[in-house]
Amino acid sequence: MQKLRENMPFAVVAIIFMATLSLVTLASVRANDGRLVYTLDDPYIHMAIAKNVATHGVFGVTRLEFSSCTSSPLWTVLLAVSYTLFGVSDWLPGVWATLFALAALYATDALARRLGAGLWGRLFAGLSVVYFAPLVPIISTGMEHTMHVFFGITLVGASVSFTLDPKSKRLAPVCIAGFLAVAARYESLFLVAPLALLLVFMKQWRGAVRLFVTAMLPVIVYGVFSLSHGAYFLPNSLMMKGNFPDISGFRSLIMALGGRGFVRLTADSNRHLMMIGILLLLGAARSLRRVPLSFLHLSLVGAIWLHLQFAATGWFYRYEAYLVAISLPFIVVLHFEALSQLGALLLTRQKVLHRIALWGCALLFLCPLLRRARVSMGEVVPASNHIYRQQFHMADFVRTMYPSGVRIALNDLGAVTYYADVDVLDLWGLGTVEVTRAKRSGNYNSAVIEEFLTDHETDVVIVYPHWFQGTQSLPKSAVWVANWVMRDHYHGKTVSFYSMSQKGARDLEERLRRYEDRLPTSVEVDYEITEQGTEGDAVKRAP
Repeated sequence: MQKLRENMPFAVVAIIFMATLSLVTLASVRANDGRLVYTLDDPYIHMAIAKNVATHGVFGVTRLEFSSCTSSPLWTVLLAVSYTLFGVSDWLPGVWATLFALAALYATDALARRLGAGLWGRLFAGLSVVYFAPLVPIISTGMEHTMHVFFGITLVGASVSFTLDPKSKRLAPVCIAGFLAVAARYESLFLVAPLALLLVFMKQWRGAVRLFVTAMLPVIVYGVFSLSHGAYFLPNSLMMKGNFPDISGFRSLIMALGGRGFVRLTADSNRHLMMIGILLLLGAARSLRRVPLSFLHLSLVGAIWLHLQFAATGWFYRYEAYLVAISLPFIVVLHFEALSQLGALLLTRQKVLHRIALWGCALLFLCPLLRRARVSMGEVVPASNHIYRQQFHMADFVRTMYPSGVRIALNDLGAVTYYADVDVLDLWGLGTVEVTRAKRSGNYNSAVIEEFLTDHETDVVIVYPHWFQGTQSLPKSAVWVANWVMRDHYHGKTVSFYSMSQKGARDLEERLRRYEDRLPTSVEVDYEITEQGTEGDAVKRAP
């Protein structure tokens, strides 16, 4: 009976979480004509690589060549093993994401208990992670972020145990968790670095070195593997999206030395991280008598700053989710008692101004997280339907209307490479390292794009036209054929289809017209008016 009572907070949180996830998933499947569709195109990149590893032994988005476009080697390997054992399935990434979410909630409960939280505090900590991280929206991406959350919480939990009782045998779980967290996502290094510094302050020099070296192993192993295949040491995704120092003056020097992180911390989109940082700092001040824990709070603040300095936030709430989820148990434990006292005060006969002040302070810190929970949950179904109407049908069009090996140029390559057997040129650069190099060198322009398209002998170009403007617009030799237009809710976008020849344009238009009946009714199709050329060829006027 005692054991049942002890596990009650986790059980209640797990039931609430699974009920919420089930309702949202069912609504999403209904909106997508009975299909499970993730809320981003990115998960299909991992799924494509895993499929090709399982079926062709090639670590790439196509079966033809290696491509370094995943910053989560462990997730991709896990999917590849799953596809080998159980067959390729759209559901497997979501199943794994859900299992890791449940594991993360269990780890949250264990961490809160280790920090001294009671039953109500543990319940509040778990529910905070469910809705503020937020777990359901990041599961809907079908990516590795719940795995990242789980290993991040495990790493911090092991660090708490070691800092409170620094024995050598307790260091091994810290190093193992650090290795797995970084293998799950490279951003975990932003958490490992301040934790290693904490060990230095504790005069655990060997432990700091072991943690850092162990955590770097996934980066080094994958980097050597990538270099051996002619790609960068870091994945193309990090080379394209990472914020690398650019020192060209005094201001840029200050920004490179940490100013960027502090500036981004004050941005409206990162207000929740600012509030979390403030609460952690207040907690550090309150726990000065327990020096290791106080430094641990500061380590979490340092991780937030490092992430903002070098990495992105947003993109469907997923990039900083690990920082939010890891910080919440500490905040709840540190401030739950004060919050309970605040509730008691609000129910008593206090002066009006006193009550207003108390409510104002509570709302000041809770509003950013409450807004994050409300907005993120409301975006899951429309975001999934958005991917269904665009990327899924782009892939379905290529798969059903063209033979295997068709040469496609894209700027969103996930769904197309997962569902169809294509030879792809990624004009955005994640899947084609030559494009990445051209972009990083500053030489990516219309002439270079035309050269890539010509050398690739591209049959069809499928892009978002607003991604290619100015000096990086598509070349004039690309013949526009049609648009798929989404004008309704969420983020309306236009998908444009081009060919590299007049003959190919006529063939592409014929295939598009034959496929048109398969499109959702909310997708409008626009064809350019054709005129007869001097030799009877149809001529397309660019939009």
